[in-house]
Amino acid sequence: MTLKIRITSYWPAIIALVVATILFCLPGDEIPRSSWLDKFHIDKFVHIGLFSVLVFLWGLPLLSRSDKQNAGRMYLWITLAFFAYGIGIEFIQSNFIPHRSFDFFDLVADAIGCAFGGVVASKTPSVIKI
Repeated sequence: MTLKIRITSYWPAIIALVVATILFCLPGDEIPRSSWLDKFHIDKFVHIGLFSVLVFLWGLPLLSRSDKQNAGRMYLWITLAFFAYGIGIEFIQSNFIPHRSFDFFDLVADAIGCAFGGVVASKTPSVIKI
């Protein structure tokens, strides 16, 4: 038996964007700190994961709604839009969120996550068979 999953709605993407924005806008003193997590830069992996998921979830409905010839261009625009979102979040954190600062390496992690999410979404068929 094969289970087919088709994500054609933007609701999962919208929910993920709202949750990510809330997490990015938490004051720095509300984020749990652990010395061993800081040693491994776990926060960078969180950025990579969040941006990968965001680009992936916004890309899947596109795949089911657009012609395949323009899909690559649309993935590029989604990837660039979320990288711009990451830059905006870093500026918001540095200027408006207490105990948060601009971190260049967060931007690097955001870019890696955006690229990874775009590649995975572009390689994913419109129907996922499980």
